[in-house]
Amino acid sequence: MSSLTPPRTPHRSPGSDASVAASDSAVESIDLGGLRPAVRPGVDECPPDLEAVRACLVLLGKAVRCFQTLPASSPICAEAIAAAHAALSGLTLRERLAFRVGRTSLTIDEVVSLPLEGSEGELARRLQRAQVATVEIACSASPAELSRFCADLGTFREGRQAAGGFAKAWAKHGSERILVRTALRPVVIDAGTPPTITRRLLDTLHRQRQEQLAEGGPMYHLIPPQRGWVRIDPSVTYEAISLPELTLLLDDPVELAVVMTRLTDEDADASAIDPQTAFADRFRELASLFASVDPQVAELLFSKLARSLLNLDEGRRIALLRQTVLPGLLDGALEGSVLSRFPDVELADALCLLLDLETAAPELLAAAVDRLGLPMERREALEPLLRSRLQRRPLAHTGASGPDDVALERYALRLLAVDPSVPRHFGEYAAFDLTVTEQTIEATRQVAQDIAMTDATDARLGTICQVLRVATDPDKAVQSLEQVAALLVPLGQQGRWNTFAVWCRELHTLTGQLQRSRPDVAAAIAATLRGLWTPENLAALAADYGRAGLTPDTALALLDACGSDLTAAILTGLDAPATADRARALLPLLGDHAAAVAPQLPPQLATASRPVRLAIVRLLGRAGTAYGAKLAAMLATGDDETRREVLQALSDVGSTTAAITVARHIVDGPPSTRDAAVATLLDFPPDHAQPRIRELLANLDFVRRHPTVALRLLDHVRPPDSPDLAHTLRALTALRFHLWNPTLVRVANRAARLRGV
Repeated sequence: MSSLTPPRTPHRSPGSDASVAASDSAVESIDLGGLRPAVRPGVDECPPDLEAVRACLVLLGKAVRCFQTLPASSPICAEAIAAAHAALSGLTLRERLAFRVGRTSLTIDEVVSLPLEGSEGELARRLQRAQVATVEIACSASPAELSRFCADLGTFREGRQAAGGFAKAWAKHGSERILVRTALRPVVIDAGTPPTITRRLLDTLHRQRQEQLAEGGPMYHLIPPQRGWVRIDPSVTYEAISLPELTLLLDDPVELAVVMTRLTDEDADASAIDPQTAFADRFRELASLFASVDPQVAELLFSKLARSLLNLDEGRRIALLRQTVLPGLLDGALEGSVLSRFPDVELADALCLLLDLETAAPELLAAAVDRLGLPMERREALEPLLRSRLQRRPLAHTGASGPDDVALERYALRLLAVDPSVPRHFGEYAAFDLTVTEQTIEATRQVAQDIAMTDATDARLGTICQVLRVATDPDKAVQSLEQVAALLVPLGQQGRWNTFAVWCRELHTLTGQLQRSRPDVAAAIAATLRGLWTPENLAALAADYGRAGLTPDTALALLDACGSDLTAAILTGLDAPATADRARALLPLLGDHAAAVAPQLPPQLATASRPVRLAIVRLLGRAGTAYGAKLAAMLATGDDETRREVLQALSDVGSTTAAITVARHIVDGPPSTRDAAVATLLDFPPDHAQPRIRELLANLDFVRRHPTVALRLLDHVRPPDSPDLAHTLRALTALRFHLWNPTLVRVANRAARLRGV
């Protein structure tokens, strides 16, 4: 209906009058949520960066279309996001790009409308299907936020979620740089023609509200602006009506509760709302709303609230009194004050319901009557009513043995419980005898000891970790992580490496948990953990390790918690003259736990400098047999220094496969490292070295080419105790006739002596 659309000017247009008259000649529409939108300026006031804004919208539309058909990991999607981010960052004349989604256009800054053409049309169509009214994108938005927005919008399916589902889903991301507002369906409220006395009260409330608005300051809405529209007599010329004013117009708290349910619940069906249920659910809100107006008007409204409460059916009335009104009275809440408007008989019946909350506790009635603040005349009239009900009540509600003492004690303990967040009236304790017993003294002493033993650093780190679990904004996460670094680095300086390791492990675990849901926060945590290993922290660790202040268990816990970060810091420190000494001092720490850190090392070999590469080779050699193949491959590609380190690492591996690799290098490797390879082979355990020595000596071609190596091998061969070795020695003895090669003759003579010839 056109009558429900907010007019563009303060006066009613003829068109709106006609449409209103067609439906109801006595009413017109008034915006309930707030002031009317401003009149749109002329085209001559267009923003100067309109073309840049249009280009940015086009690129956003293209990105949405890419995510609609391609996976988020596609390079095409990444390029589209990069282009849109560059265009958004280029809007230097504004801080935010704000636009409203219309049926045939996108309205920029409420100034100029862009027709739905090309890629911005695709953006608008997707936003319309998602029931989005306005979008605000900060020019400082990150590519990750733009990617998430375009992906969510591109994959959104109409009808898949309830109304406003896209905006609600986007709000869960917690992004403050991209704001999405849902296109709300207005609620029409028929207020009719208010009586003269109501008009006077309305004028008073409206004048007070206008005075408050004139004083300045932010305006707050309990419901979104323009969410509700009121049909009222045309003589009422207010541009907007507040909720307190609406309470006077409707003249019925039950009807007001139904309206508030419709206003706050987007999916509520007016025909399906039960008025009494809505009244019970909104009772606290109604009490707070009535208390916010002028005291004289509030007294009238609370009287209506009391009548509406008494008019409920008996079951709902008693349930509301027990669950909301009477507990509110004892807690000093607004909803409890409605009882003072009850007639005396109904008030006495309601107060006696206190005895049904847990067990018979007549002392509560005195505290409840005190809370009501009744005049002395009413209290004197109320006391006989309460006394008569208390005299009749034990006959119906207690057994022959009297009240349940256990239940009464349990109820008393609950009443005495002190909650720091909820203020209590000390008059409530007047019915109890409070005694400080030995148990109370011991409990107080234990609390003091627990407070004294609490580690402030642990408590703060635990709180920050809990905050990081729910943080959705990377910037706020970074602020929290700055505190983490400030707390953890001193732990290392103090030598508290166990505590340091515990919290590093906790943060690493948190990173894994947030990797899929909030990758930005996970990346920020990982960056903070890498930054913990400052030169000062490395120096402290090296000092503790050097003087045996770091136990093996602590070292293992430290490497288990932050092995990759610590290993990278030590290896990187080898390249810097300022940290090289400390890093070299910590290499044995890595070597003692080489198996734990070795999986992180091979990927670094391709880009590592010479000192780092040699250190990695030593660590791989101490990591066990799993890295023998990787070391063997490095023999064919490295320089002489690297080959010597690899040979030594293979000796540390000490496996049969490593011995075979060294023997093969003796035969096929470069001459510059052959002597080092022979020395390495001789360092292997005999059960691995002897078979390789025999194989080399059985290779007569190798012996002829390298008789000096053969002499060294013969010096370490075991006595001939097998047919294979005896055959090899006989073949070597036959070389004594090579008189032109004296070294070869010495090989033959050495073989003959081993044979005993």
